[in-house]
Amino acid sequence: MNGSAAGGNVEVGVYSIGGTKLFSVSAAGSSSFNSAIQYASLANEFLLVPGRYYMACMVDNITANRISLLTITAIDGRLRGLLQQASASPLPNTITPAQYAQTLMPFCGIHRASSGY
Repeated sequence: MNGSAAGGNVEVGVYSIGGTKLFSVSAAGSSSFNSAIQYASLANEFLLVPGRYYMACMVDNITANRISLLTITAIDGRLRGLLQQASASPLPNTITPAQYAQTLMPFCGIHRASSGY
């Protein structure tokens, strides 16, 4: 979901529990609509079988309020299983995670719709 100053590029991906990228999709030049949900479609359908995965969200600039964020403590983030990586644009094929030290959590997710967007 866009924050109050949308712009730039966002990439969202899903990684295996071992850190290997399974797929990703970019929202290049994300919408200028502030506080709006953005959608990006995969080129090919991908099936996630039941299991544990990591979702990654990358923003290619440091402009404030690019995506909507929830304020949390770093401890809350770690309890939720969040990790972070120093730099990754575009998302790498393998992640190099570090202990979560941020006080913000992005709003991002996966949704399936038969009609597309």
